[in-house]
Amino acid sequence: MGLFEYNGGYIMKIFKKLFLLPLLVVQLHAENPVQRIAARTFHKFKNRLGLTARVDIPSFRKAIVQTAQDVGPAFTKFVQQYGISGEALEVVFHHTAAGKNLPSYIENTYMGYIPDSNVYNKGAGLDRIINALRMKEVIKRHNLTLVDVADKQIGWVKGQWRVFAKKVDGLIRQNAAQHKISLEYVKELIIFITETGYSDLHWGNWIWDTNGKLTCIDTEDRSFGWDNGHNKETKLDFVTSLNFFYHDMTPEAQEYFNNYIRELGQEEQVKTQTRLPYNSAYDPEGINLEKVKAEYVQYTTAQVQQ
Repeated sequence: MGLFEYNGGYIMKIFKKLFLLPLLVVQLHAENPVQRIAARTFHKFKNRLGLTARVDIPSFRKAIVQTAQDVGPAFTKFVQQYGISGEALEVVFHHTAAGKNLPSYIENTYMGYIPDSNVYNKGAGLDRIINALRMKEVIKRHNLTLVDVADKQIGWVKGQWRVFAKKVDGLIRQNAAQHKISLEYVKELIIFITETGYSDLHWGNWIWDTNGKLTCIDTEDRSFGWDNGHNKETKLDFVTSLNFFYHDMTPEAQEYFNNYIRELGQEEQVKTQTRLPYNSAYDPEGINLEKVKAEYVQYTTAQVQQ
């Protein structure tokens, strides 16, 4: 019998030991709405997983997509396209399908590096993956080759949706700050910042990756400022955030940046911009991320009210 092959009463023994009893504990100790939602949705996922003759990675991911159908059609399409795969899927699968107790860095809202892997748990906020997808569209449409964004995927762990990120190898913080930003990089950063409104520029959020690119790793909403999406902001409002990197620029890049700011400030009319969390113009082709967010909010709100 294979590691994940079950039949007859054996499957019931496995589920009672590995799923039903832990779930009962979760229900008894569910002290907040998130825990109660997790307990209820885990019932459904357990049943979907148990219907397969062989519990393997493909069937495990299929059960995740089926669980997304409870949220809505747009969210389901979102999970189909951007659901966990590769190493992230393997990490979650082996802890869930194998019946092991999930480590806190996977199951809980705690965010951080998952040991012995190249995966980070980035928590429950959909904003992190939605913004990352839009940032990648900005890079693609403007043919930027020196700026990048960490890859992020959506996964489902014991009743709660989680965003996972692939580890980016390279230089960060003090080590990154030692490398000067040349003119070519500054030109691309200006385009990237003016199109996204990204404002949280510091060396804890950006990495000089091993391919020589400046890669952004923090993509939550608040990294784009506290705007609610209705304020009239301009390119000048956005690009001034690059001042944080000013002392890390080469003299040539500093001169270019100063001239750009000066010329932009002299324009009679500067085009009004929308920060990326509220800008559906950069949604990937074939998917409406605003609908994804709306369905998820409606679903979670309804679950809390039950």
